[in-house]
Amino acid sequence: MKTAKTLTAIFKEIVIEASNNPDFEKRLLAAMGAEGVDSKKSASHRRKAPLFDPFEELYNGSEALRRRLNECDIEQLRDIIASQGMDRAKVAMKWKDKERVISWILTTVGTRSQLGDAFRKLP
Repeated sequence: MKTAKTLTAIFKEIVIEASNNPDFEKRLLAAMGAEGVDSKKSASHRRKAPLFDPFEELYNGSEALRRRLNECDIEQLRDIIASQGMDRAKVAMKWKDKERVISWILTTVGTRSQLGDAFRKLP
Protein backbone atom coordinates (compact mmCIF):
# COMPACT_ATOMS: atom_id res chain seq x y z
CA MET A 1 0.00 0.00 0.00
CA LYS A 2 1.17 3.52 -0.71
CA THR A 3 1.71 5.97 2.14
CA ALA A 4 -1.35 8.08 1.28
CA LYS A 5 -3.61 5.03 1.21
CA THR A 6 -2.20 3.75 4.48
CA LEU A 7 -2.68 7.08 6.22
CA THR A 8 -6.20 7.42 4.83
CA ALA A 9 -7.13 3.98 6.17
CA ILE A 10 -5.62 4.76 9.59
CA PHE A 11 -7.38 8.11 9.93
CA LYS A 12 -10.65 6.63 8.75
CA GLU A 13 -10.49 4.07 11.55
CA ILE A 14 -9.64 6.81 14.06
CA VAL A 15 -12.66 8.86 12.96
CA ILE A 16 -14.96 5.85 13.18
CA GLU A 17 -13.70 4.96 16.65
CA ALA A 18 -13.94 8.55 17.89
CA SER A 19 -17.53 8.89 16.67
CA ASN A 20 -18.53 5.58 18.32
CA ASN A 21 -16.55 5.91 21.54
CA PRO A 22 -16.91 9.21 23.48
CA ASP A 23 -14.12 8.23 25.90
CA PHE A 24 -11.72 7.67 23.00
CA GLU A 25 -12.78 11.01 21.49
CA LYS A 26 -11.99 12.82 24.77
CA ARG A 27 -8.58 11.13 25.03
CA LEU A 28 -7.86 11.96 21.39
CA LEU A 29 -8.78 15.64 21.92
CA ALA A 30 -6.65 15.77 25.05
CA ALA A 31 -3.70 14.28 23.16
CA MET A 32 -4.10 16.98 20.52
CA GLY A 33 -4.23 19.70 23.17
CA ALA A 34 -7.89 20.46 22.60
CA GLU A 35 -9.15 19.49 26.05
CA GLY A 36 -12.56 20.82 26.97
CA VAL A 37 -13.44 21.52 23.36
CA ASP A 38 -16.81 20.20 22.36
CA SER A 39 -16.46 19.25 18.71
CA LYS A 40 -20.23 19.35 18.20
CA LYS A 41 -20.65 23.02 19.19
CA SER A 42 -20.06 25.83 16.74
CA ALA A 43 -17.37 28.38 17.41
CA SER A 44 -18.62 31.03 19.82
CA HIS A 45 -16.23 33.66 18.48
CA ARG A 46 -18.11 33.87 15.20
CA ARG A 47 -19.98 37.08 14.52
CA LYS A 48 -23.63 37.27 13.55
CA ALA A 49 -24.68 37.49 9.93
CA PRO A 50 -24.82 41.09 8.71
CA LEU A 51 -28.16 42.85 8.36
CA PHE A 52 -27.47 43.63 4.71
CA ASP A 53 -24.83 43.46 2.01
CA PRO A 54 -23.20 46.90 1.65
CA PHE A 55 -22.29 46.21 -1.99
CA GLU A 56 -25.93 45.57 -2.88
CA GLU A 57 -26.96 48.71 -1.02
CA LEU A 58 -24.35 50.71 -2.96
CA TYR A 59 -26.46 50.18 -6.10
CA ASN A 60 -28.96 52.62 -4.54
CA GLY A 61 -26.19 55.20 -4.15
CA SER A 62 -23.55 56.01 -1.58
CA GLU A 63 -25.94 58.24 0.38
CA ALA A 64 -28.42 55.37 0.67
CA LEU A 65 -25.60 53.18 1.92
CA ARG A 66 -24.55 55.83 4.46
CA ARG A 67 -28.16 56.16 5.72
CA ARG A 68 -28.44 52.40 6.07
CA LEU A 69 -25.13 52.21 7.96
CA ASN A 70 -26.21 55.02 10.31
CA GLU A 71 -29.24 52.92 11.28
CA CYS A 72 -26.93 50.16 12.57
CA ASP A 73 -25.32 50.00 15.99
CA ILE A 74 -21.56 49.45 16.35
CA GLU A 75 -21.85 45.65 16.67
CA GLN A 76 -23.96 45.41 13.51
CA LEU A 77 -21.33 47.48 11.69
CA ARG A 78 -18.64 45.11 12.95
CA ASP A 79 -20.72 42.19 11.65
CA ILE A 80 -20.66 43.80 8.19
CA ILE A 81 -16.89 44.33 8.39
CA ALA A 82 -16.29 40.75 9.49
CA SER A 83 -18.58 39.20 6.87
CA GLN A 84 -16.89 41.09 4.03
CA GLY A 85 -13.33 40.61 5.30
CA MET A 86 -12.78 44.36 5.43
CA ASP A 87 -10.34 44.36 8.34
CA ARG A 88 -7.55 41.88 7.87
CA ALA A 89 -5.30 43.74 10.32
CA LYS A 90 -8.08 43.68 12.97
CA VAL A 91 -7.82 47.43 13.57
CA ALA A 92 -11.29 48.68 12.71
CA MET A 93 -12.93 45.98 14.83
CA LYS A 94 -11.49 47.69 17.92
CA TRP A 95 -12.73 51.19 17.11
CA LYS A 96 -15.49 52.57 19.32
CA ASP A 97 -16.39 55.63 17.23
CA LYS A 98 -19.38 54.71 15.06
CA GLU A 99 -18.67 57.40 12.45
CA ARG A 100 -15.11 56.13 12.04
CA VAL A 101 -16.36 52.58 11.43
CA ILE A 102 -18.96 53.83 8.94
CA SER A 103 -16.27 55.77 7.12
CA TRP A 104 -14.12 52.63 6.97
CA ILE A 105 -16.97 50.62 5.46
CA LEU A 106 -17.82 53.33 2.92
CA THR A 107 -14.18 53.67 1.85
CA THR A 108 -13.68 49.91 1.56
CA VAL A 109 -16.92 49.33 -0.35
CA GLY A 110 -16.17 52.24 -2.69
CA THR A 111 -12.65 51.02 -3.38
CA ARG A 112 -13.64 47.40 -3.89
CA SER A 113 -16.55 48.29 -6.15
CA GLN A 114 -14.13 50.05 -8.52
CA LEU A 115 -11.70 47.13 -8.75
CA GLY A 116 -11.34 46.02 -12.34
CA ASP A 117 -12.71 49.24 -13.84
CA ALA A 118 -9.57 49.59 -15.95
CA PHE A 119 -10.55 46.42 -17.78
CA ARG A 120 -14.15 47.53 -18.29
CA LYS A 121 -13.43 50.85 -19.98
CA LEU A 122 -13.45 50.97 -23.73
CA PRO A 123 -10.30 52.31 -25.43
